[in-house]
Amino acid sequence: MDKMKLGKIVLFSALVACYANVQTAGFNCSLEKLNETEKTIYSTPALSGIDSIANRRYTIAIDNSVAKGL
Repeated sequence: MDKMKLGKIVLFSALVACYANVQTAGFNCSLEKLNETEKTIYSTPALSGIDSIANRRYTIAIDNSVAKGL
């Protein structure tokens, strides 16, 4: 892996880690019956932040496709 690509990955990871501190997972973490994957996402700030970002982007994509009749 070249240094430029590695630098971008490190920068992205740092941004996500900082962002994850104020975000929550894209699912309801208060549910009592979380599976192991959901528990891992909920308990890991970086994963929780990434899940939240992915959930927002997915929601936007669905809204856009419905609005455009796709």
